[in-house]
Amino acid sequence: ISGGGMKGGAWGTAIAPAGSVWVGSFGGAAMSQYSAAGVPLSPSTGWTNGDLNHPQGVAVDQKGNVWIANNYGPESAPGQGNVVVYPGGDPSKAFTISGGGLNHPFAVQIDGYGRAWVTNAGLGGARLVNTRAAILVGKFGGSITVIGPDFKPVAFSPIQSTSFKWPLGLAIDSKNNAWVTSYFSSTVTEIRPSGAVAGVYVLPKTVLPW
Repeated sequence: ISGGGMKGGAWGTAIAPAGSVWVGSFGGAAMSQYSAAGVPLSPSTGWTNGDLNHPQGVAVDQKGNVWIANNYGPESAPGQGNVVVYPGGDPSKAFTISGGGLNHPFAVQIDGYGRAWVTNAGLGGARLVNTRAAILVGKFGGSITVIGPDFKPVAFSPIQSTSFKWPLGLAIDSKNNAWVTSYFSSTVTEIRPSGAVAGVYVLPKTVLPW
């Protein structure tokens, strides 16, 4: 499947209630939209509404709103990034959410209350890899921003934890707990719906036989 502005697929893919598929075009700084049959619904440049800049995660809420983690890419300055929403999946009505600690947002998921949970991957810095400053990569932090169905960050955002070292993926379970993976600390952090950190689980560093 190609076309519709796809240029270097990003982290997120989401399916809207009507069946259309939304995929981030990281390299194209756009969103690509396809029908359930894989036919491009977005223009050849993708949907760029909302001043998209290297989008990553995408989610669709219970009302069909499309939430986009507008990451700004690894080369950008610390503290940049926001969340873009296409109300009802309509790019022409795009608006931007900032605040709540948003900082290079990476993944986004929707809980049972219609709230968007967003991982903040902290500083840009892929440019540090294979340089003398690469040691700084392991010191990266991060946080979690929760945005209510009113499109405003909730009072307990951002959620902080010493376990967050480039928090990337997250998932929401059936009890609305969030589970967050941190790339550099090899941990999974469990967060209650209230925003309280419930536990941190360290992944075993096992040497695989292959």
